[in-house]
Amino acid sequence: MNDHSNLKIVCPVTSQIKNYTGTLLLKKDRINKLTKDSEVLVFQIRTIDEVRLINMIGTITDQQMKRIRIYIDEILTY
Repeated sequence: MNDHSNLKIVCPVTSQIKNYTGTLLLKKDRINKLTKDSEVLVFQIRTIDEVRLINMIGTITDQQMKRIRIYIDEILTY
């Protein structure tokens, strides 16, 4: 969020894929290091304290991040 806060904006990831509108499907690969195909629940965006982020599993591509930002923009437009 900013340099003076320990808060981070996150979207939950689940392996229980429901194909909801506005979610991003992540196929497991060596970049994201997921053990199962998963879904980013963008509509459940939230802010948490960074101390809750214990370890980083992997990363997503710039294109996947761009898609998440589009979905967030769509949520905030309504």
